[in-house]
Amino acid sequence: PDLPGYLLGLIGAGKNGLAEDELIGIIDQQLRLKRHLPLPTPDPASPAYTTFPLVLWARLYAEIDWMCTEREIDSTRVLNFYHRQFREAIERRYLNPPAKAASANTQWRRLFAKRDVITSTSSGQRLHADLAEYFGRANGQVPYIENTALRPRARVNERMVSESAYQYFQSKQFHELETLLFDGEFLQARIQIA
Repeated sequence: PDLPGYLLGLIGAGKNGLAEDELIGIIDQQLRLKRHLPLPTPDPASPAYTTFPLVLWARLYAEIDWMCTEREIDSTRVLNFYHRQFREAIERRYLNPPAKAASANTQWRRLFAKRDVITSTSSGQRLHADLAEYFGRANGQVPYIENTALRPRARVNERMVSESAYQYFQSKQFHELETLLFDGEFLQARIQIA
């Protein structure tokens, strides 16, 4: 798949869409982990990307902005599809491709060949796994943005609390979901924002 398609799939896999910095962070995470993403290089002799170039983001955003809208979800401005039909089309194409197309889709298999995710899983499940990894504790996300002695549990990381359990469930990472749901700090934060 192309990078715009990957980004559209990520937006579609998000519970309520994704923020720009989250999309860029997910791509950076993929680059840090040396995963192969379909990033264009102007010259074969040019060095590999170590962070996602913001110029490339601007070009990608210009390609997809006509079908997206920004809304405030969890105290964050997120990109989401402005019409239900766009969301359904993205879900059909990138999240739930027909079984015949999924088995013939060798690009997705090459893209995620070095992943820990089983290659027989759907491309949608892989997108949810990428989001679960980004929003999970292993990536440095914590339920509280500000949690000091002077201000205990002052500010909840609403995006992490909102997305992580959903993404673990959608990617069928049930052990990680169970661990998260029995995490006292996560539960306290979830109750606090409810």
